[in-house]
Amino acid sequence: SAGTAKGGAEASRVRGPWVTSLRAERQLASTNDFSQSGGGGVIGGLFGREGVDWVDRRVLSLGGTKEFGTKHARLVRAEVAYAGDRGFSHELKTGVFGGEFRPNRPVDPGQYLRSRLQLEVGRNILNSPLVSGFGATVLYERGDGGLRWQRAQLQSLLQRSFGRVVLAGRADAALVIGSALPTQQLLEIGAAEGLPGFDYKAFAGDQAVVMRSTVGYLLPLWESPIRFSRLMLPAIAPQLQAGVFGGRVSARPRTSARLDQLDWVTSDGWRGSFDLRVRFFGGAFSAGVARSFDHVGGWKLQFGFGGSL
Repeated sequence: SAGTAKGGAEASRVRGPWVTSLRAERQLASTNDFSQSGGGGVIGGLFGREGVDWVDRRVLSLGGTKEFGTKHARLVRAEVAYAGDRGFSHELKTGVFGGEFRPNRPVDPGQYLRSRLQLEVGRNILNSPLVSGFGATVLYERGDGGLRWQRAQLQSLLQRSFGRVVLAGRADAALVIGSALPTQQLLEIGAAEGLPGFDYKAFAGDQAVVMRSTVGYLLPLWESPIRFSRLMLPAIAPQLQAGVFGGRVSARPRTSARLDQLDWVTSDGWRGSFDLRVRFFGGAFSAGVARSFDHVGGWKLQFGFGGSL
């Protein structure tokens, strides 16, 4: 629809636990902060139902990573990149098979030097909905130049399996500071970002905390992989899940003025919700209903792709 090509190239050198990489890429980058996945999905794209906002981003980056532990479960990564952001094309309004995409949120265009330092532990926990253990990511990032900001962010996840019962808890916290924050760097929470039962990106600001907890039960049904001749698909493996969610987002005075211009609001304290859903294919897909504790909007249908939280 936009008539442009997107993609990238990367060269890496691996020496023991050290990985050095040089990457050039034109990204369709998601601006969602606390979602279960990094971007949209095939199904949403086909039917015009993606809960994602985008920025057209060009990146030239140099990074170094050191991996530790069994299966490289821990790492430290430092990266410096020259990047530029542009607004996402408004020409694409419907999916391949219909549906109308939500209007993309505003993007402040500009070029910047991005520096990033990241620490990860328990990477296998963060990437799997069924593995027991603890995982966390700590990130510091700053932009200098035409767009300027500083961001500190923490994501942590604890999962435990007891037979067919799976307990999980996740906490996300982030702080963004700057004299004139780019719109795409503001923190937003809502239906797809840790508060099912609320509207999409219902609240925004520059300081946010999201807490999630779920309990799931793996039903003793359809646990064998599905075979079609030589083709093998994952087992349906249905899982019942109930969750309780809470979060808040606030803003300093300068950011509040920007929110007023955009007609966005903070959460005005803690907000909470709960949901009931059924997961399939090892948690890859889920469907259910959710409702906020203050009952705004009543019950809402929920569909998700990937992740236990």
